[in-house]
Amino acid sequence: MIFNFNNNIKLNGLRYIKILNNENKLICICSKLYKEYENIKKYTLYYYELNNELDIIENSEILLNFKNIKEKYLTDIYTSIWIRDLYMNNNEYFLMIDFNKNINNNLFESDNYLLTTKDFIHFDIIKKYETKNILNKEFNNNLFISKILNNNKTNWGRYLFEFEINKIKIQPKFDKYINFEEDNGHLLHNIDYNIMDDNYDIIFSILNSENKYYIYKSKTNDFINYFDTSILKFHLINNESKWFCYPNIFTYYNKKFLIANQDDYGKKSNPIIFREYDKSIEFIEEKYNIHKNISNKLIFNDNKKYIFLNELENKNGNRYNEIIKNNYNLNNYSSHSPSCTYLFDVLQYLEINENDSIIDIGSGKGWALTIFNLFPFNKISGIELSKNDINISKNNLNLLGINNIELFNENAIIYNNYNYYNYLYFYNPFNSILFEKIIKKINNKKIKIIYNNIHQDEIKILEKYNFTLIKVIEGEIRNYYIYKIFSAGCVF
Repeated sequence: MIFNFNNNIKLNGLRYIKILNNENKLICICSKLYKEYENIKKYTLYYYELNNELDIIENSEILLNFKNIKEKYLTDIYTSIWIRDLYMNNNEYFLMIDFNKNINNNLFESDNYLLTTKDFIHFDIIKKYETKNILNKEFNNNLFISKILNNNKTNWGRYLFEFEINKIKIQPKFDKYINFEEDNGHLLHNIDYNIMDDNYDIIFSILNSENKYYIYKSKTNDFINYFDTSILKFHLINNESKWFCYPNIFTYYNKKFLIANQDDYGKKSNPIIFREYDKSIEFIEEKYNIHKNISNKLIFNDNKKYIFLNELENKNGNRYNEIIKNNYNLNNYSSHSPSCTYLFDVLQYLEINENDSIIDIGSGKGWALTIFNLFPFNKISGIELSKNDINISKNNLNLLGINNIELFNENAIIYNNYNYYNYLYFYNPFNSILFEKIIKKINNKKIKIIYNNIHQDEIKILEKYNFTLIKVIEGEIRNYYIYKIFSAGCVF
């Protein structure tokens, strides 16, 4: 998992930051130094909001008030507050927080609470947990705890994973990197259901025997055994940090971001926001020369498994039958998946000029249309049945300043103007029966078909209607097939 630099937060001293996206409004809860007395530092929680450039909005800071939970917590220099989890449910915010008691500056005890609020002014207690350790997260009624062990290896004790799964305490088993004998600290930060792999992804950090933090990703099906564990990679220009710590993953316009402190644990340096590497978005940024605050709002992916729209509508077909047979959740599937960046190479090969025109049949959220716009087509159109995808496509094109593309929100089978174009583009938008209904309409012998992810049924249909294959161009995942109506003596 690779994350590229997005921006610096222009405010020092924030630690253990949690960001939550509520209808593309980003709120931030984190700890900041509140008071210092001799060598004792007291931290407490603050509320902020982020703007479209993912930076703190000026004058949005609010000191959160928990006096109804611990009346004298602000005056007690030895008690700091940390946030471990932040999420929403039914228009309410939920916070899992620790009141950490500093004992002689060499260990601490935690009082762990789950709170709810609608306004970040009034907080109600959902539960107080019966543990003095670090409670990282509660998920599906399982508790993810870092047990504090006081010993001579580190001033503040060691904190090692001890999960409570199905009410049984277990020491989780990782395929690599975790070392319960040598590590000084384990903290869990995120748990996300991975639709594509049908398992859970966790993000956690390790404070190793050299007191350096590293951030990891791992997969699990049962929260006991973890596999495919790997170190997250961060790309940062002119980076002087030795490591990153206290990560939190959040989504914004369907993209994954990660915010982390640097190697001073947030004492001096600004926190950094990274964006998960996405080749298609990086490609758009380069070709259109746009800033990240624009590209961050582009939506092309669903992050779901692909299924034919026709199968979803008719409730039958190979993929649909497999879903029903295995009792999979239909909400984890989408009828849209964008083409890869190799489409650009395909169009370069075709030497597009101002006499050419193209229509994307099943244009989805408009990814292919943005590639077409980089070439001197005389006319570019897209046809898409989904009103939601058409609206997203319009927004994407507007963000990129593209206003010369015509969009049709209608059924591609009913549409009758394909012969006005000399290129038709398909990325497997429906099954072969519907595909044939469109091919039967073609009588313009200048039309070429670009087909990404073609199947044998579609090949047979093209051959049946006198199309011949003139080129296969290799793609990153699936190849592009270019067909032309065959006529004796024609030269491509």
